[in-house]
Amino acid sequence: GEGIITKVTPVQKTTPLTKLISLTTPKTKPILRRGGAIETPAPIVTPSPPPPFIIPFISGMGGRIAPPVSKQGFNVFVKRARVKKGQPQFMKANTFPLSERNALSFGSRVVDNSAARTFRVAQAKKKARQKMFNDNYWNMFQNKSYQRKKHIIEKTKYAIDSPGEIKQISAEGWIANNRKRWIRGLTMKKIKAKKLRGAIF
Repeated sequence: GEGIITKVTPVQKTTPLTKLISLTTPKTKPILRRGGAIETPAPIVTPSPPPPFIIPFISGMGGRIAPPVSKQGFNVFVKRARVKKGQPQFMKANTFPLSERNALSFGSRVVDNSAARTFRVAQAKKKARQKMFNDNYWNMFQNKSYQRKKHIIEKTKYAIDSPGEIKQISAEGWIANNRKRWIRGLTMKKIKAKKLRGAIF
């Protein structure tokens, strides 16, 4: 009759290298195949996750450097609390175009520290001045104001909550005393970044 052929698996010699591999390789469950042969699957190696990407920023004035992508300039117009004969109802508060965030923040500062309660921002014909920090005052003032059409109005309950409002300082007076200092605090052209930490705003 026909003889029975038996598959014999050769015995591997144990060397120091194979001992090291057996210690460092994760244990896997052997698989029994037909015919008595035993196969050990390759261990599954889980790749380590990549390191997190950190967005760099420059601290100062509580904000980041204004991104150069948005170059559209904006002007700030503040409504006078008392309008004299021959004066326009709204006065321009800035001397050069600002970024949209800085325009909103500057208008918020004027309204929150003077007798004025309303301001608006409008696109300028020129680009915004670059190399300025973002003033984040607008983030806080949003909760103290509401919007009606294009106008931003301070809520009545916050109308007299600052020294300037208690003294009824006009918008013109506050701007004349603080505009240059506000610009100097945000501009990087002549002041080093480390000095901005001690700025008034």
